[in-house]
Formats: sequence, structure tokens, C-alpha cells
Amino acid sequence: MNGVEGGARDSADMAAGFARLEGYLMANAHVSAARTAAEGLADRMPWLTAAERAELVRLSTADRIEASREHFEAVARRARELEAQYAARYRDLRRRVLCRGIACLAACVAVCATAVLLAAWEPAGDQFQQLDGAEPVPRPVRRRCRGEYRM
Repeated sequence: MNGVEGGARDSADMAAGFARLEGYLMANAHVSAARTAAEGLADRMPWLTAAERAELVRLSTADRIEASREHFEAVARRARELEAQYAARYRDLRRRVLCRGIACLAACVAVCATAVLLAAWEPAGDQFQQLDGAEPVPRPVRRRCRGEYRM
């Protein structure tokens, strides 16, 4: 194992650790906010006994945390669905771009090959042109001489 692989793994482990720490801190902040909201609710009910107040705070906090958990799970599920949709769309787009690129390349090769063949083509047959009902007239023969064509 070289140092680069070990460093990359350590970096990934650190990133995962930071993500867990961030999640833990966010969860604690959410629980604190839920408890503060529940205590605010209990403060508006001065007739509650201390035991009833504590039970109300506990149940209200638990309800809010459960509702938030369901909401976060729904958001995470939707994020996974969107990720799958975008990945499928990206694969489709990449395939279409590749196919069109190959088609364009094939068209360019076909045009170039046709141009080369037409440039090198010498008509076969005799060297006379037949005019409408007239006698055959000799057709000028093009001969190449030192890079020039002569008639």
C-alpha cells in the first residue's frame, strides 16, 4: 500500500466522521428546539401541575421529533428518487450524444471517401462522346503532367 491510497482512505474516513458529527449536532439542535417549543406550550397552560407539565413537555417533544423524523425520511426518499431519475436521464443523454457523434463521424468519413473516389475516378469506356444522332466526336483526354491537367 502506498501513501496516496492510505491518505485517500483517511480523508474519506474523516469526511464520514465529520458528516456523522454534523448529523449528531443537527439532531441535538432539533431536539433542543422541540423541547423549547414544548416548554413554551406548557407555559401557556398555568393550571397544569408539575407532573402534568413535565408529561406535556415530554409528549409534545416526542411528537414533534417523530413528525420531523417522518418529514426527513420523506425528503431523503424523494432525494433518492430524484437522484435515480437524474442518473437515468444523464445515461440516456450521454448515450444519445455518443450515438449522434458516431453518426456524424460516419457521415464525415462517407463524404470524405466519396470525395476521394470522385477525384480519382476516370470514366471507363471509349474516348468518344456521342452527340444526339451525330457522329462520334473524340472527347478530349485529360492527362496529368507535373501537377497540371492538360487537354
